[in-house]
Amino acid sequence: MDATVDIATGPVGEATVRLLLHVALPGLTAWAAQDLLARAHHACPYTHISHDAVDVVLRAA
Repeated sequence: MDATVDIATGPVGEATVRLLLHVALPGLTAWAAQDLLARAHHACPYTHISHDAVDVVLRAA
């Protein structure tokens, strides 16, 4: 997994935190890997805490 955290500009010019995760999941198809990431993100308790404060981008590598 490769993670990048940066400051992005929101829709009205405000500063927001963006988390970009590139995750390698050997043995899974691209579709299955992206689906797994989406499901894990949805179930993650940290997602529920920070859903409005952090823009999270998940990419299967």
